[in-house]
Amino acid sequence: MVTTLVEVRDTLGQMCSKTLPTLNVYNHVPRSLVPPAAIVRLAPHNAIDYEQQYSSGLADYMWTIMLVIGQVDDEAAQDQIGELITPNSPLIVAINNATFPAPGWAKVQKAGVSQMMFGKALYSYAELSVRVTA
Repeated sequence: MVTTLVEVRDTLGQMCSKTLPTLNVYNHVPRSLVPPAAIVRLAPHNAIDYEQQYSSGLADYMWTIMLVIGQVDDEAAQDQIGELITPNSPLIVAINNATFPAPGWAKVQKAGVSQMMFGKALYSYAELSVRVTA
């Protein structure tokens, strides 16, 4: 049995919802969103590495989880983001401990903080890079 791409995506979204129930979680890139939000999507380039499958039947998936904070105050938003992406925060632990329908594992590898326009507003957001082997 193999865990599908959709099952991986939905599991990552569930980890975000379970840990931070106030988040609006989008398992597809939305045209508009309501913050606070998490957007779970495949990394734009090199999303799937099939080399893993040659030895084990598994593949490596690279995901991006964007955490969009709805604070008007930049400092408050960045402080909140800092809490979310601190090593061993509840969110990082939940993602790293995700269980999939078939054998597999997830590991948050990197994080970054930036600002982006969503609609007509500028929001602070964090971006987590997550490698899933499934």
